[in-house]
Amino acid sequence: MTQPDPTVIPLTLRALPHWVCWQTVDRAGKATKVPIDAKTGAFASVMDSTTWSPFAIALAAADRFDGLGFVLTGAPPFVVGVDLDACRDPETGVLHPTAQEIIGRLGTYAEVSPSGRGVHCLGLAEIPADHPCRTGTIEVYSRKRFLTVTGWHLEGTPGEVQDITRGLYWLFKTFFATRPQPASARPRTTVTMTDHMVIEKALAARNGVEFAKLWEGDWQAAGYMSQSEADLALLSHLAFWTNGDAAQMERLFAASGLARPKWVQRADYRARTLARALAGVGHA
Repeated sequence: MTQPDPTVIPLTLRALPHWVCWQTVDRAGKATKVPIDAKTGAFASVMDSTTWSPFAIALAAADRFDGLGFVLTGAPPFVVGVDLDACRDPETGVLHPTAQEIIGRLGTYAEVSPSGRGVHCLGLAEIPADHPCRTGTIEVYSRKRFLTVTGWHLEGTPGEVQDITRGLYWLFKTFFATRPQPASARPRTTVTMTDHMVIEKALAARNGVEFAKLWEGDWQAAGYMSQSEADLALLSHLAFWTNGDAAQMERLFAASGLARPKWVQRADYRARTLARALAGVGHA
C-alpha cells in the first residue's frame, strides 16, 4: 500500500531531487522509519544530498522498500511538512474535527500517511529554524527531516503544494502557544529584525508579491474586497515576520501605503485589528 500513485504527487515536489526511499527498522525495540538511498540501498542522510535522488530513480526503487520519502531542506522553494498523527479512522476515513480544521486552514496538498491513521500536508513557507516543531500529535518540519510520501491524495485538498504561510501562522498561534517565561529564564535565541530587515524578508518570501501590493496600499490589486480586510492581511504578514511584536507591527503599518485616517484616529480599530492579526483570525 505504500507504493505511491506518481500521477497525484504534486509536480513541484516531483521536480526536486530530494527523494529517498524508506524502511522500517527496529531501534531499541521501537519501529523507526529510516531514509534509504534509492541508488545504493544504503542508509541515506537528510544532511547529505548525495544520498538523495530524482523522483524517477526513487520511484523505481520504492517497491524494494517500504515506500518513498521526501527530504525537507529549509532551502528554496521552502517545502514544509505538517504531520498530523492519530487523526483519521483507517477503516472509515473519518477525520478528527481538529485535523479537518487544520487541513482546511492550510489549504494545500494533503495525503494519508502510511499507517492510514494520520495525514501529511505539504506546502510552501519560510519559517525560522528555531521555531518549535512539535506539540501533541501535530508536527511541523521544514529542514533536516524527511517525510514519507504515499500518493494517497486526501480528497478535497489541492492537487499541488500551496503557500501556507498564513495557515502556519494560525496553526502556531493556536496550538503552539507557551506560557510566558520570566525574562531571566527566556532563551536568547530569537533574533530581532530591524524594520528594514522585516520588509526585505517579507518582500523576498514566496508570497512577497501580495505583500508588496499591500505594503504599497494597492489592496484591490491584492485581491481584497475591502481595505479593512487588507489591513488585517498586511498586519498578519507583519505579525509573522516580527515574531508577534505588536509595537513593531503598528510602527511598520503606519509607514505603509494602507495607513489612512481611520488607522491614525481610531485607537479601537488599531487595537482590534492588531489583536486579530496576532490571534491568527481570518487566516482561512
